[in-house]
Amino acid sequence: MAMFTGYMLDASHSYALLFGIAAGASFAALGAVQVLSPALKPAEIH
Repeated sequence: MAMFTGYMLDASHSYALLFGIAAGASFAALGAVQVLSPALKPAEIH
């Protein structure tokens, strides 16, 4: 991971692509949770 980050910084001299990859991974994780657990309901607090 660190080597990839270093390579991308050397190649582009910008963090923009790295932040874009992180944002995409965040949305992919959210989508995976939604697909893998569609029957979750909010907890009932009494």
